Amino acid sequence: MRNFIFRTYNINCRYADGTHALRNFSFSLMSDEKLALVGANGSGKSTLLLHLMGCMEPVSGRIEYKGEAMGKEMYPKLRRETGMLFQNPEDQLIMTRVWDDVAFGPRNMGLTEDEVRTRVTESLERTGISHLAAREPWKLSGGEKSLVALAGILAMNPSAILLDEPTSGLDPCSRRKLIGIIRELDCSVLIATHDLDMVVDVCNRVLVLDRGTAAAESPVPGVLYDRDIMMSHSLELPLGYHGLLNENAVF
Repeated sequence: MRNFIFRTYNINCRYADGTHALRNFSFSLMSDEKLALVGANGSGKSTLLLHLMGCMEPVSGRIEYKGEAMGKEMYPKLRRETGMLFQNPEDQLIMTRVWDDVAFGPRNMGLTEDEVRTRVTESLERTGISHLAAREPWKLSGGEKSLVALAGILAMNPSAILLDEPTSGLDPCSRRKLIGIIRELDCSVLIATHDLDMVVDVCNRVLVLDRGTAAAESPVPGVLYDRDIMMSHSLELPLGYHGLLNENAVF
């Protein structure tokens, strides 16, 4: 039976300058679902992720995690069971060795060192970076830093992972590797991204945000291949769509 991981009900958020970041925004993320949030810059994608992680609080409306209302008393449970990969992974790499960075979360969960060792080893293998275990995180490439941060999240055995522009700034090889890992994740995944071809490749459902509102929603590819809808929200069609047109063209 599929259950709700996150649900929001008419949440509103304003920045300090009075700008509406989210307007009566309602959505849900189901268990084992991979959902993409797409929209132009400033549409509210990253702001929503920060609300779901408890880094920001709405001025009105309601957020639920696994059917319970979100509040400060919920944050410890939330942060044990979910993880977020920030757009700049350096923001979450704090230790002097990759191994210790990946072990940081499990150790803070109070696991034994044997359990920590098992989780770290599995996460490093899963992300293909076992060879980096003794390296200093700040000396790694952007793609490697993303994989280290993701390995740290996976070591927590999360029920949901939130990803903020995970492929931004990656070279083609690193992008393909990260997409392959995301595709194989067996937990709920919420991705805020401009990488529409990745969405087609890994996601089940897509939600279009526009100026803080839920503007359109469908299974993938759905609205992603609808030129009128995409252009009306300052978005372009995935590059792969043009490839399909060329394949089906009659000469």
